[in-house]
Amino acid sequence: IISRPEGNPNRFRIILVFRTPEKRFAAWAMPLYSMIADMVHKAKDRILNSRAWQEMRRMDANLYTVLSMRSFNRGPPMLPEAGDQDSETFHVAAGKSLGLTTWSRFPLSDTGRFCLADYLWRFMQKLGHKLTTHKTLDGRMLVGYQCVVLREDWEKVNPFFWEAFRIQKAAYRHANGGSTAPSLTQDVSPNLLVEEPEEWQRSTSRASSASSASAIPSSVKMVVRNTFLELEEDVNHKPPMRRTRSDMSCLSGEVDNFSV
Repeated sequence: IISRPEGNPNRFRIILVFRTPEKRFAAWAMPLYSMIADMVHKAKDRILNSRAWQEMRRMDANLYTVLSMRSFNRGPPMLPEAGDQDSETFHVAAGKSLGLTTWSRFPLSDTGRFCLADYLWRFMQKLGHKLTTHKTLDGRMLVGYQCVVLREDWEKVNPFFWEAFRIQKAAYRHANGGSTAPSLTQDVSPNLLVEEPEEWQRSTSRASSASSASAIPSSVKMVVRNTFLELEEDVNHKPPMRRTRSDMSCLSGEVDNFSV
């Protein structure tokens, strides 16, 4: 069963899928299916319009909060470090009172995209706090600069985060220059991805590559050079040529009648 809001605060779409194998039921039972569906519809209306369900929806609306990060065009945000890690660390005197004087850039994923869920989890881990972050909402993927956390968990670490994040802004300006720095906003509207998940795209790409490779005969060798494909034929595997038979009597008649 899937329940999703329709945009109107008081309207939801309920999807219920169930199977009834036809071969396992007698023919006389088929008319009863419409009665069962009608009973389920009435039970759904009774449950979803009850006071308990409305209270549950009110609690669910405040169960999670959507966080969003902006203004990090000069590079990924910064992470606090325990000490001098390498040449890529930056020192900020403003964080001396909190013990957060050394900062480094947050490493991006292999795809080069920023993921707020991973960053917040790593940021709070560096501060010694545990925060569970989510990349999806209602089973759908959020954009990289947004994530979802339990409101109760977020309120617990809120004071520690904002205090350290203020130093992070100073470290970001020190490392990248300029006057802008990453900012975080909570209780924003979620932006969901519409394209296909990356894992599905990769699996589809691998499948299409495998099918393309299988279409090439085994006797043909493939050489990849830069962005071009060169096919090298194996001379030892050329198919034998067959001589076709022709009716020479018909051909001789045509030749005799031809003159220059």
